[in-house]
Amino acid sequence: MILTGAEDLRVIKSIESIKDSFGQLLSTKEPDQITVTELCALARINKKTFYRYYSSLEDLMAELSQEISRKFLSRVQDCALPRDLERFNENYLRFASEQDAAFEKFACSIALAQVRQTLMGVLFRKCWERSPEFQRLSPIEQGLVECLCTTTVHRAYQLWVQSGKKQPMEAVIQMVNRLTRDSLKSFF
Repeated sequence: MILTGAEDLRVIKSIESIKDSFGQLLSTKEPDQITVTELCALARINKKTFYRYYSSLEDLMAELSQEISRKFLSRVQDCALPRDLERFNENYLRFASEQDAAFEKFACSIALAQVRQTLMGVLFRKCWERSPEFQRLSPIEQGLVECLCTTTVHRAYQLWVQSGKKQPMEAVIQMVNRLTRDSLKSFF
């Protein structure tokens, strides 16, 4: 349940507790290993309270994904791709690196690949849809450009996390920008 600010304080505390507890569990477990019972015990609520706001853990995950998406899009709302691709990549990598352990699990978990791929596609489409150059491409070319960009920037983040974040983020940003810029030259 996305809070509007008009809710009763108890509702706000319950929702925040559910989200915080889910984040704690997600930072240490794969999503398919988390149960509603376990979540409710950690959140110190009963199952009835959880089901008042969410029909399932997948519902909760979808809402959290939307929240992440909105936060990120607020940073790149004026980006028009391909012109601002380097700024988009930098913003994505900086945004991702500023998030918590639950986000890292979300970003790196194999079990969440489909959710993540859908989310990344939405993010890129929002920025590509304003591009006349992109609109002139055929549907398959659009799909390939989107795939190249989303896969490159996100996989770079995953590798950075998996390697213990040893590489400076500046270097990762430069590599991603070089790869995407050079790869897209033939399209634009």
